[in-house]
Amino acid sequence: MEVFRNIPQELTPIRTVKAAVKKATGKNVSDQLLSALADIGAIKRTLEIVAERSPGTVLFDVLTPDKRNRKLKLKDHKIVTQDEFVRILISGLY
Repeated sequence: MEVFRNIPQELTPIRTVKAAVKKATGKNVSDQLLSALADIGAIKRTLEIVAERSPGTVLFDVLTPDKRNRKLKLKDHKIVTQDEFVRILISGLY
């Protein structure tokens, strides 16, 4: 589902607004009608389509030095969301 939100200083191309109206209502709308509605303040001339945020996935290995501090050994393999990864980086704990 798309969410529409106004942005104060950027004009949205008319074709984008028309496509959004068509998708929402199933009807076409003329440039003149959109312009007239904007002129009387019924709609704003700006529009942004905001998509839902994906948490994403991060895969990483935890490595530790060997006893002689010459090589790294695999300690753990982790699969976490981006949010969890940032928390790990900030806290240093996993």
